[in-house]
Amino acid sequence: MLKSAFISRHDLTTEQTALLTKADYSCNSVGDINAFSKNDTQTLVKALQKQNIDMVICVHPLLAMELSLYFKVGIFENSKRLDGSFKTSKLVIMDMVPRVSAWEYTSHYSRETYTLE
Repeated sequence: MLKSAFISRHDLTTEQTALLTKADYSCNSVGDINAFSKNDTQTLVKALQKQNIDMVICVHPLLAMELSLYFKVGIFENSKRLDGSFKTSKLVIMDMVPRVSAWEYTSHYSRETYTLE
């Protein structure tokens, strides 16, 4: 099982946990950070690298783009319920981590999708 970190002020929902399990990821919540601070982002990257995190999941798009240089990024697709809450129906995992080979500097890209159907 691969390791992921959930960066949010919210807890994972039952649907989100089920999608992560389906994708073969364990997940721990690391709380929220100031996504607008480069210093906070670099501190977070170092801390997650020490934990051998394979993927991060975060709502803030700027933070997701910053972290995509270091980790796979997971994105939940949510739909709104009539009561105003949300329901997660899909997990998309994007891998855009640049990699260096003996021959050239290349960008690797993959996209995996998991649904609750």
